[in-house]
Amino acid sequence: SLHRFLSLDPQHVYADRAQFLIAHTHFTNKEFGLAVVASNLLEARYPFSFKLPQSLYERGLAYLEMRQEGQARTTLKNLIQNFPQSDSAKTAAQKLAELMKPTMDS
Repeated sequence: SLHRFLSLDPQHVYADRAQFLIAHTHFTNKEFGLAVVASNLLEARYPFSFKLPQSLYERGLAYLEMRQEGQARTTLKNLIQNFPQSDSAKTAAQKLAELMKPTMDS
């Protein structure tokens, strides 16, 4: 399993991808709390991973799913600030713009 792979060799050249896949799988399975935890681990252990921007974006969406809009906004803003050239930053900016619009039902 990916967890076993990481425990055997956390410094492996593909370790960050394995950690990303763990977070991504939780996100895909709608296990949003676990997705956030796994994404935080990716950021803490592999801050220079090329997978981090996508993981931050998914973490932001996971926070939204858990009705934690403040955390979602902070995560998306950090993504845009730290990885401005990434595709994920462009998507995050669009999502943030959506969140800023007043809702029709208020």
